This record gives sequence, structure tokens and C-alpha cells, in this order.
Amino acid sequence: MAIFTIDYSSAALKRRIQFTAVLPVDSLLPDYSDFKDHEFKTFKTLYLLHGYSGDCTDWLTHCNTKNWATKYNCAIIMPSGDNSFYVDYVGGRNNYGQLIGQELVEVSRKCFPLSHKKEDTFIAGLSMGGFGALRNGLKYYDNFSYIASFSGGLSTFEEMKPKPNFEEITGKTVKDYADTDDNPRFLVKEHVKNKTNDQKIWISCGTKDSLYNVNAGFRDYLIESGYDVTWDELPLAHEWAFWSDQLEKIGQWLPLGAGSTDNLSRLDK
Repeated sequence: MAIFTIDYSSAALKRRIQFTAVLPVDSLLPDYSDFKDHEFKTFKTLYLLHGYSGDCTDWLTHCNTKNWATKYNCAIIMPSGDNSFYVDYVGGRNNYGQLIGQELVEVSRKCFPLSHKKEDTFIAGLSMGGFGALRNGLKYYDNFSYIASFSGGLSTFEEMKPKPNFEEITGKTVKDYADTDDNPRFLVKEHVKNKTNDQKIWISCGTKDSLYNVNAGFRDYLIESGYDVTWDELPLAHEWAFWSDQLEKIGQWLPLGAGSTDNLSRLDK
């Protein structure tokens, strides 16, 4: 297992940014004595988003992501999303949606031996990151096959009640969002219309969480829209005990195991 911090110039944000990557690199070389003839496979990948006021180190700090990556032989890519809700800001700057759904996928694949297949690429997040995973997983349909939202911060759209400084963060009002692809419900409706509602979605929330009802409501909307939905709940609040449990559970839910066979190569003699 190895942990990397990548610093690069982001086109989406128009500044330098960092993301953290955890890779189970030991599986690349199971037998060093057979190094020259070893087949190198690419990793399946989970893009994992933090919540409001967090950063790219949150999941490393609070959960055993290092062991998770090794246990499930899956790379984890963790960006910093500031307090952006992982959407694009009006005016073409701070395009966090573009960053998460498109640029980060492309950049991380250039940096590491990651599968380029949609079926090997997943996105998940907690709270604000749960919203970001749903929004960008649905919007960038061609990139992600599985989407997981833990305690998703869906109240902005579901109840039409913006959080403090929401407009300052995004440059838009809640009304501006309702009928655009920033709204997960709008995206679901579009996928149903286009018969592309075939992504698998995990949605969960603690029963003591104030966001429980809004997440249960979105779960029902997904099911009514024909999605393959897995729901989970525990008698917990908006807390790391719940999110840590959820990360472990999706390890069993995601189609993980051996590495992908795309981009297969051998070392030259």
C-alpha cells in the first residue's frame, strides 16, 4: 500500500490544487523474483469525496482507507472540494463539478495505473460529498458505474432551503438550480427519459441524522425512477462512526476483486 499527494495545475479551478491517492501497490508485484515476466494490471478506482469544511485528508484521518484499499485491491482518489458542494461556479471559475466528474478522472489515470473502464470506476462521498457523488456520478454518466451517498447533503434541493452562504459559494440561488443538471432529481429525470437509468446507487443515512427524511425521500424517488438502489441505515447521527461503517459495507457491494485487464502490459527484458 502507498499514499501519494499529487500537486498539479487544474484547468477547472484555474489554480494549483492537490489530491490524495491510496494504491494497494503490493498487488502489482506479488513475486519480485518473477519481475520481468509479471503482468501488470490496472486498478479499479473509487473517487471518495469529503464533507463540508473537510479536505482530501479527511478519509485518511478518520477511516482505515489504507487497509480498505489493500483488502479490496482498489485505488482510492480523494480530492479537496473546499465548501463547493462539488458544482460549477457561475462565470467559469471554480468549476468543481468539472473537476470531480471529468478532470480528476483524466489526471489520476495519467498519474497511476487505473482502469479506464466505466465498470471499474466508482464515486462516493459523505454529507456534502454525498451530494457531490450523486450529482457528478449522474452528470458524468459515462465515467461512473456505481454511486454511493452517505448522509447526503440533499436538503438544498429537496426542501428548497439553502444553507448559509450557499449563494456565495456557488454564485447561484436555489431557484437557479431547480431545473438544471446541478439538481440530482433533474438528472434522474433526464436519465429516465433517455433510458440511461442503469447505474447502481447506494444511499444511506443514520436514523438520528437530521438529513434522514430527505435521504429516504430521494431513495424512494430513485426506486420509482427504475434505479437499482441499495439502502442502509443505522441508529447513528451525522458522524464518522456511520461513514466508516458505510465505507466498509460498500467494499462488499462494489464489484471489486482482481485488477482490471485493460491497458495490460509486460516489462521489456
